[in-house]
Amino acid sequence: SNLDAEEPAEVTLDLRGHSIAEPTARILTADGLQDHNTADAPAAVSPRPFDDLKVTAQGLTLTLPPHSFLTVQATLA
Repeated sequence: SNLDAEEPAEVTLDLRGHSIAEPTARILTADGLQDHNTADAPAAVSPRPFDDLKVTAQGLTLTLPPHSFLTVQATLA
């Protein structure tokens, strides 16, 4: 999660000797900080694919956009 409304957050997942294969991610965010789902805009805040993942020798790095929540799924090797 990145609760900062203005700054991105750099995240490193250190897998301590394990490797990661085929990571995928989904991000929950919106165009505006005050956006919310309504009957007229039911997908204003909705999960979207996120592909800015970098597999490293230690694990995984990514940058979370401001005010966002991300889930990552991957296979440990």
